[in-house]
Amino acid sequence: MVPSVRTEFVLIRHGETDWNKERRLQGQEKPGPPLNKLGFQQTEMLSRVLLQRYDHFDAVFSSDLLRTVQTAQALAAPYQAQVHEHPGLRERHMGLLQGLTYAEAPVKQPMAWATLYSDGSSTRIPGGGESLDDLQERITAALLEIASWHPGKRVLVVSHGGALHAVHRAARGFEAKGKVMNCSISVLLVEPTQLTPKQQQLL
Repeated sequence: MVPSVRTEFVLIRHGETDWNKERRLQGQEKPGPPLNKLGFQQTEMLSRVLLQRYDHFDAVFSSDLLRTVQTAQALAAPYQAQVHEHPGLRERHMGLLQGLTYAEAPVKQPMAWATLYSDGSSTRIPGGGESLDDLQERITAALLEIASWHPGKRVLVVSHGGALHAVHRAARGFEAKGKVMNCSISVLLVEPTQLTPKQQQLL
């Protein structure tokens, strides 16, 4: 029997930060805000859930932003696993909007704000920001790269809300409704035979 090369990704959004609480656009601000008290509590609760569901992870990856690294380190510790940071797993770069609250952004950066809510998926946010297509291409390439390193394995990945929405869009072909909650769990199975030619080229 040929062993499966399908990679199982257990995808996690980081725990809460004060910027989440303040409705502040975090983007790729480095190192970015740390987890707050509730964020650490959410991570502790999630750790218990993961230990009930999964006896092991073959690898643990995280965005290199502080909030995801802190979440990943807490989740990896019971499995005695090392956290590998991957910049391809970062949140969408928000350009001129980074660090602004949802109340401040339309006043201080109206053009960038309008871009954020435009219908076009290829429109980049002014100030070095990414388009939705940029984000989807980057996060897809990162996951396919990780899958090529760990065929047939189970991998824990800690990323961001916008990035995980982009994963859903890439995998299912349409936008997910609602919000990706802090410390929520999603599962993605990646099998090379099911990839599109364009995705196979990214491996």
